Amino acid sequence: MDNIKLMGLTHQQVEQRVQQGLMNISHDNISKTKKQIILEHTLTYFNCLNLFLAAIIISTGRWTNLTFMVVIFINAFIGIYQELKVKKIIDQLTVVTVKKVKVIRDQQEMIIPTEELVKDDIVF
Repeated sequence: MDNIKLMGLTHQQVEQRVQQGLMNISHDNISKTKKQIILEHTLTYFNCLNLFLAAIIISTGRWTNLTFMVVIFINAFIGIYQELKVKKIIDQLTVVTVKKVKVIRDQQEMIIPTEELVKDDIVF
């Protein structure tokens, strides 16, 4: 094995494989989108039930009995705020923990992120 010089892919071959979509991309994302977070905290059975009750109270004209809705809004706001904060931290950790691998390209050893691997790369 010491006598054999491994060539690896050339820069052109790598570009060709990237254009063909032959990359090592993982679509597993543990983080929720902002839209998902907001919808999960606002469109709950409990909130819908309380909105229905609020509509009934509004129809009777007893505005002072709507004070419970303040608690509902504050609860949803706090939940959304906390989960968005966690999302930001998870996204930052994902960037920090990017795995890297050693490959041969253009007859040289290189260290690249795993997302930049393409089909037929020689990996150590």
